[in-house]
Amino acid sequence: MSRVWRYGDDVNTDMLFPGKYTYECNTAEEIRPHLLEDLDPGFAAAVRPGDLVFAGSNFGCGSSREQPSVGLVSAGVATVVARSFARIFYRSAINQGLLLIECPAAVDAWREGDAVSFDAAAGAITVGDATFVIPSPPPEILAIRDAGGLLVGLGVREPSCVKLGIHAAETLRAEDAHAVLWRGYHARLLAAAGREQAATMEARAVIAHHGADPMSWMMAVDALRVVGCHQEALRAVRLGARVSELSATALALLGDWDHPKPMVPMVSNRMRRRFPELG
Repeated sequence: MSRVWRYGDDVNTDMLFPGKYTYECNTAEEIRPHLLEDLDPGFAAAVRPGDLVFAGSNFGCGSSREQPSVGLVSAGVATVVARSFARIFYRSAINQGLLLIECPAAVDAWREGDAVSFDAAAGAITVGDATFVIPSPPPEILAIRDAGGLLVGLGVREPSCVKLGIHAAETLRAEDAHAVLWRGYHARLLAAAGREQAATMEARAVIAHHGADPMSWMMAVDALRVVGCHQEALRAVRLGARVSELSATALALLGDWDHPKPMVPMVSNRMRRRFPELG
């Protein structure tokens, strides 16, 4: 019998995984300790493989980022049973191999201490003494789950994804030589591919561009960190805190033309979490 974690309606993706870690946690190992941090601080440490999550309506509303479903799969959550799911989260869960079951009656029936078991292939979930019929997921979805996710099921591994990303960034960069936005992502992907010299050169070019898009700037700094140029990355963060010139892109992202705040220092604060020695 599986243990149940019960939550209410409109649990959004920020509750499942705090947005402040979006660009800091990339792997399942980095994501898992922050799962449900702002909803249930004890969840990440206590959840065990085979556990179930029961929830109300509109579970997973909010952004489209994948960390919540990646983290739940990594933690071993067998399935999420809810009254209903947000559409984007539902698709993300399929991609990551997380099984979702929509069964309002089962959610409403559950009480603390009830034993729960389910058989997705048979289309049944038992809560206490009651058994509920659930739509049996299509075999394609079960195959994705069993394979460990869509990309794994298709035989795609990270190096291929990184290679594809590098190609996309290079294509976009070639179309607009002045689009510094893509150069930061390009640098970070090159670093992920182990192409240290190319990543370092690209990252330095972005950091030297004081009007760089803040996200591109952060990716460039992270590229330096990944390839081992730790001190250079720290110097870039300190420099960013003093840069006053902001590009039109940065101002647009701020959304307040009349009272702009320094965008690059804000990004620097995010980087401080990566580099605690900044204080």
